[in-house]
Amino acid sequence: MVKDLARVFIFLGEEEFLKEEEIDKLRKICGLDKGERTNSFHTFWAADEDFSIEKVIGLARTPSLFSRSQIILVKDAEKISPAGRELLLSYIDHPSRHSLLVLLSRTKQKSFPDPEFLARLRAKEPKLEFRDFRPLSEEEIRRRIICWVKERDKTISLGEVDFILAKAGRDLARIREAIEKACLYAKDRAKLEPTDIENAVGKDIALDVYKMLDAMLNRDISKAVQILRGLNQFNIKPDKIIGVLAKELRKFYIAKELIKEGLRQNQVQSRLGLKYYLAQFFSNLNKIKLEELENGLRKLLYIDVNIKTGKVKPFFAIESWLLDFARLRR
Repeated sequence: MVKDLARVFIFLGEEEFLKEEEIDKLRKICGLDKGERTNSFHTFWAADEDFSIEKVIGLARTPSLFSRSQIILVKDAEKISPAGRELLLSYIDHPSRHSLLVLLSRTKQKSFPDPEFLARLRAKEPKLEFRDFRPLSEEEIRRRIICWVKERDKTISLGEVDFILAKAGRDLARIREAIEKACLYAKDRAKLEPTDIENAVGKDIALDVYKMLDAMLNRDISKAVQILRGLNQFNIKPDKIIGVLAKELRKFYIAKELIKEGLRQNQVQSRLGLKYYLAQFFSNLNKIKLEELENGLRKLLYIDVNIKTGKVKPFFAIESWLLDFARLRR
């Protein structure tokens, strides 16, 4: 075991994935693989009726028969009794060199039920290592995604990073799993493609519609039509495509109106609840006029009615709308 490594840790906060990462690092330092967890990796819950800190400390002071070091987790550490806390504080002064004791609590540092006990624990540093795991910001998660992809000798575009965020939210475990799957789908390719991400997290109609609009606003009509035909091949219902198209066009329309009222980009972003593809959104916003949006929405509504009444072939009508919308913008 590393000579200067603390022997007792306290991990606070709600971000369980980050705690698990740190525990895995400690496990590697101790030379424990997952197969040894049952023998040299122990977990206790302080909230259990039969929990005993004396038993935990006794185990910590007993060398493992199966490995050179052992790890002992105590979850719900805020539930340790007042008497147990005194024993724990005494143990930290003279910890076992055979064990790492990790105290875990989902409670945030600011809302810990016994601030005095927490302060006494903090006073034990560096014998004790104290960590507060707050939820990561979206920007921090983006950097993690890029880093995790890079660890697998691959690259990923910011657009695909946003796609993963849109599908997985801030669930770091799900994001990590999606990246691992996407890298497997990519095989020998150095760059992750949209299809790799979709295979890992599922197809996103809103993303395809957004890309279709983006291609159209950037005068790449063939790409826009190709995306639409791809949706047809996936048997996506036409009314769903029209609904998402209308929703995206309305966002542009409202953003235009808000900017006319004098709102700044960050205020527009907040008002519309925009989270992803911000650079593309505001770039495309400058490429389209209010009257074009009004006309496009009006014709989209007309097509929707004609599709529902059986007067036109659905995908042919939507494709015609795309071509017509692009023609009017030339």
